[in-house]
Amino acid sequence: MDGCWLDSMEEKRVDYLFWGQSNAGRRVVLLVELKGKRFGDALQQIERTLERLCKQADGGGVHTGHHQASPGHDRHDDGGVRAYVVLSSGRKVPQHRQEIKHIWKRYGVLVRHAEQRLEVKGIDALP
Repeated sequence: MDGCWLDSMEEKRVDYLFWGQSNAGRRVVLLVELKGKRFGDALQQIERTLERLCKQADGGGVHTGHHQASPGHDRHDDGGVRAYVVLSSGRKVPQHRQEIKHIWKRYGVLVRHAEQRLEVKGIDALP
């Protein structure tokens, strides 16, 4: 996404956006950011991406999944959008609890992190 689909050089966005469907038929949007150690920067990129995807006609940022700019997905409270940050080192993650909470409250998106790699076998197996 960053530099391709969203090509604005003004603000960085997440590296990848995946859209998929679970075995149960749930439609899910996955945001993935690959980072070294700067978890705070990754959270900013996630929020900038959500602002772009979730922008309503009135300019608001309340995330419902029922707006034109977003790929189709289930409601946020059903896990319709998830964000993952893969860090080379995750030592500073606890310092950013407030930002994680802010993203959850504003967009209903839970941010998860993993160190060095995140492996899953299908959408149904995502943490």
